[in-house]
Formats: sequence, C-alpha cells, structure tokens
Amino acid sequence: MPARRSHTLRFALPLLLMGILSAGSVFCRPLLPVDETRYLSVAWEMHQSGDYLVSHINGQTYAHKPPLLFWLINAVWCLTGPSDIAARLVGPFSAAVSLLLTFQLARRLYPESPNLPPTAGLIQCSMILWMIFSPSTMFDALLTVCVQTSLLGAIDLSQGIYRRGVLLTGLGIGLGILSKGPVVFVHVLPVLMLPRIWSPTAVRNRIRWFFPVGTAVLFGLLVASLWAIPSAIAGGDEYGKELLWGQTAGRIVRSFAHRKPWWWYLAVSVPCTLPWIIFPGMWSTLRKAGHSPAGRFCLIWIAGALIIMSCVSGKQLHYLIPAVPGVALLFAAAIAEAPPISRQQLIPVALGTVLCALVPLALNQLPAFRISAEVSPFNGWCFFPMAGCGLILLQQQRSPAMAVVRRIAVCSVLFAILLIAGLNSGFWLQYDLTRTATALSELNDANTPVAWVGQYQGELNFLSRLKNPLTIINSPDELNAWLNETTGERCLILRNLLHTPSITDVAPEQIFAGRSDVRLPEDLNAICEITHIASVHPTRDGSQLFAISVVGVQPASSTEKQPAF
Repeated sequence: MPARRSHTLRFALPLLLMGILSAGSVFCRPLLPVDETRYLSVAWEMHQSGDYLVSHINGQTYAHKPPLLFWLINAVWCLTGPSDIAARLVGPFSAAVSLLLTFQLARRLYPESPNLPPTAGLIQCSMILWMIFSPSTMFDALLTVCVQTSLLGAIDLSQGIYRRGVLLTGLGIGLGILSKGPVVFVHVLPVLMLPRIWSPTAVRNRIRWFFPVGTAVLFGLLVASLWAIPSAIAGGDEYGKELLWGQTAGRIVRSFAHRKPWWWYLAVSVPCTLPWIIFPGMWSTLRKAGHSPAGRFCLIWIAGALIIMSCVSGKQLHYLIPAVPGVALLFAAAIAEAPPISRQQLIPVALGTVLCALVPLALNQLPAFRISAEVSPFNGWCFFPMAGCGLILLQQQRSPAMAVVRRIAVCSVLFAILLIAGLNSGFWLQYDLTRTATALSELNDANTPVAWVGQYQGELNFLSRLKNPLTIINSPDELNAWLNETTGERCLILRNLLHTPSITDVAPEQIFAGRSDVRLPEDLNAICEITHIASVHPTRDGSQLFAISVVGVQPASSTEKQPAF
C-alpha cells in the first residue's frame, strides 16, 4: 500500500504543479491583449448570437481561427455564465489533459521504465516555454492534446491495433484542424510518413501501415469538414475563401505576419527548453536515449516540426508548444540513465536561477520599464523567494537523478508563480484594459456615442460585454464624419493618441514607460478641434507603445458631468 501511494503521488505532482501554475496565471495577471482579449471577444459574440457555425468579432466574420476553443469556452459558460475566470480555465485544463497524454505516451514508448511517465510530466510542466504559454487562453495547449492523441494512434498502428489506431489518429487530426487548422499535420505527418525510422513493424509491411494511415487522415478530414463546409457556405464567399484557402495553402505560400529568418527556431529552441537543457549528466546519456525506437519517435516528432516550421516565414514561440511533450519524453529517457547528481553539478542551475531572479530587479532601474516615479514594474520583495528557489537545489550533497528532477520542477514552477505575482505590482497594469472596458461599458449604458480610431482586434468586446459592434474609424475623413454626425457627450478610443499642445494640460492617469509627450500623428489633426478632453489612458496592447488611450469628449457649451475614466 505505501508503494502504491508513493507511485500515485509521483503522477499527481506534475498535475498539482500545473494547477498551481495555472492558478497563478489566471488570478495574478490580466487578460493580455491582443490575443487573449481577441479570442474571448470571439467567444463572447458566439455566446451573444448563438451562432456556433460562423465565428464573428465586432460584428464581422472571423475566419482566422477554427471554433473548437470558442466552443469549449461557451460550453463552460453554459455552466458558469460569461466569466473571464471560467473562460481562462479552458487553456490550463487542456494543458492538464496534455500531461495525462504524456503519461500514456511514456507508458507506450517506454513500457520497461515505470518511473519515466511522471518524470516526463514533471519536465513538461516546468519547461520554460510550457510555463509561459500553456496557462494562456490560446490554441496551442489544445492543439498539443490533439497531436498527442494522433501520435498515440500511430503507436497503436505500429503494434497492429488498427481499429483503435485509425480512430485515435483520425480523431486527433480532425480535432486538431478544428482547434488551430491544418498546422496539426506539421506535428503529426513526420511520424506517420517515416515509420521505418522508429517502427520495425511498419518496415515489414508498408501496405499494412500506409493504408490505415491514409484512412485515418481521411477520417480526420471528414471530422473537420463536418464544420468547415457548412461554415464556409453560411459565412459567404469572402469568409469561405479565407477559411478554406487563406488558412491552408495561403499560409504556406506566404506568411501574413510574424516573419522571421529560417534559423530563428534553432536559435530560440535552447532557451525554450530551460532549465532541463542544462540538467547535469543528461547530455552524456541523451545520445543513447535517441538511438532507441522510442527515442527516434520523439526525434522525428521534434525535428520534423522544427524543419517544416522553419521553412515558413511566420514564426512565433508558441508555435513550438506541441513539440514540448516530445522533448520532455526524450529528456526523461536520458535522465533515467543518469547517475546520482552531486551538489557541485547543480551549481550552474542554481546560479542561473538566482541570476534570472535579478533580471526583474534590473528592469526596475530602467526608465523605459517604469510605470511612474513611484510605481515599479516588479515587486522587489519577490526577489528573495525567487532566489531561494535556486538555493534550495543545493540543499543535499548527493541525490538520485529522479529526486533532483522533482526538486528542479517544483522550484521552477514556484519561480514562475513568484515572477507572475511580482509583476502584478506594476508591469501587468500596462496591459490591463479593465478600466478602459469599464468606462466603455458605462458609456454604452448611457447611450453615449463611442468610436475606436485605428486598427481594432476585439480588445474590448468581451471585457466591456458589448452587445453591439464598436464603431471603427480608419481614416481622417471617417473621423471628421463621425464628429459631425454625433452630438453631445462622445468618446473616442484611439491607438497611439499622444499629447499635442492643445491637450498638454491633461495628465494621463496611467503612464506607460514614463513617457507622455509624443506628438499626435498629423493625419488625425481633426482631434485637435475637440473642445474638451476628460482623461487619457496610455497603455500597451501587446504590440505597440502607447497603443490604447481613452478620451472623453464633450462640447464646451455642455455642463454635463464628464465620464470618469
């Protein structure tokens, strides 16, 4: 009984750490523009309209992402009502399911190593790339679940379990398309198309391999088409073209955004795997781990995705998330063969942790990162427990490798939570649109005309619980027309509104980066004709400085109370 309890606790620890990390992310930081705010706005409009076939954002069709994440958020809202906390739990829940699938993959690939599944789970949940993105309201953790499901099916096919293998592989592909589009093939096809490298069974009879693989792919396409075809028809020609072409071949032929050089993923892959890439003694056994059939399976999974994604110009860190379980499995196999670890061997990991704890303190001293003279982006008191996470690693003279894995995993997750909480004292305020959203909601309730000047990506539809689309102004002519059409109290929400001589008497209530004295773009000089500005809120939108500013506008002749932003 004690042995069984210890075994259960080893499997529970990765899930517990994932839960703690998710709680810290959800409760200690705001929804981050532009991605998280945009995706919740799409889910909100789906909830408002009841249209689960065609996604919308600010009243316009939205073909950039498939609907599975939005469906799951709305399923949660059916139980809780529209809530940002409830919606933000979908991503962490997907991450927890991914850990369970990592356990299962480890059992299937390494049946002779009972300690390897919990070790792989610990490595996955504490890898820096996973800790940054898996608790977020994005598509990558959900896509990872689909990729792992397909790869479990591939293992079934290699062992002659054809019916379940076709079902799992096809279901993973179909749901993967519904979660983030055809990018699921980037992570699955290398393993499916190169079985001779990792599966001795598939080499003996190629027909018995590729026929069920082809059947599984067709089944996956059928699952996805049950939504894609009706959605393309219902959404209209432009939506259908963007959905069926722009998100498939169009993204391969030319990337729309996030362009980076071909070697970018190779450059960032090493820091993304910290702290495990510097685990003492792992490199001496990693080569041996990569030579086994299971190791080659993981290498094809990782390298295949890296090579394919490097050929596409659009690159983002979170695109690598579905490969993290493969890295965790490979590292766990290598660490399983590692000898006991001495205190001296852990000094680089401990020292690196302490140095990382110093980085936020250094940012406090840089004017570009300070909120104001009184408010710093990082709570300096968090440095001491963060540095302590590194020093704890040195508490024992010599430890088994598995014990060191548990210690590093716990300290890494605690370090991440402390960092998130420490940034809550100032840094996250630069991204928090809650005050802006509250002001917009109050103005809408008062039937005050509101318009957004510049590019809009749904930053406020959910946060303000808007029931109607926000007016968008994209040119000076549209701005002048709106000013002429509306009367009385009005509100403009502008990207990059910065001080001009006509409004220098207005002090921003929320300063970003300590600067507020840059000129207004000349093509928006019409704003200078506004007779009164109630307040300004410079903040970030996730990509630009001074990206969002709220301006309450009221004619000089009016004596009504100004809106309080």
